[in-house]
Amino acid sequence: MTPEFGPVLSVLYSISFVLIGLIAFKITKRCSIDVNREFYIGSTPLIVLSGFLAFEAFRSNIYHLITFSSITIVMLLLLIISKKIEENTEFDKNMFLFFSGTLSLILYSLITFDTFENLPLLLAVILAWLVPMAATSKFIDSLKNIEVFLPISAHFLDSSTTYVNLQLGGSEQVYLARLFVNYLGDWSIFLLKSLVVMPVVFYIYRDDIEPEKKSYYLYLIYFIGIALASHNLAYLVI
Repeated sequence: MTPEFGPVLSVLYSISFVLIGLIAFKITKRCSIDVNREFYIGSTPLIVLSGFLAFEAFRSNIYHLITFSSITIVMLLLLIISKKIEENTEFDKNMFLFFSGTLSLILYSLITFDTFENLPLLLAVILAWLVPMAATSKFIDSLKNIEVFLPISAHFLDSSTTYVNLQLGGSEQVYLARLFVNYLGDWSIFLLKSLVVMPVVFYIYRDDIEPEKKSYYLYLIYFIGIALASHNLAYLVI
């Protein structure tokens, strides 16, 4: 896994990511980007690619914050470009994001992916929480909303890739998560996400926040979860 962070560095990185996210919100708002189902689908390939590129940066000893900032800037530029394309043509901006991201992801995968032998274990771990969660959503109305279901699923996906890496001899990078793993075992990475991510998602979803900000905050949680999961996935396939 990646180098381990101490408590101070973990806090500083978290604060930095929040600040970058707030700046990104200002830009997306100015570009009139709607955070809806289509935007989730359109941007996901680029988020996955960002996680893989962050992995490459770590292998090259480039700081995570620099990588995250750079990738965020590139994605914002693509958002602006996609918006301009939509204004001047009939091509949907989310479709542009999806196809450009998917093509880039396919090319990257063909060049770098080396092994898939660990993916069956990862799939089994994912199904172990996804099936019960999907079943539970039938009885909990808020889970039926993609703004709730997808951010939580993204972070459980991150937990799944982390768990598999730990089972294969890796170590946890984030200080708080490392404490959970060291004292409670590898499975506790799911407990941590349940205690931290789920309450935050439900609070934002149910709180009286401006709808536009609410949608963006929940999307930002999704973005971070998918990027982290992709970063961990790189260790399993590259």
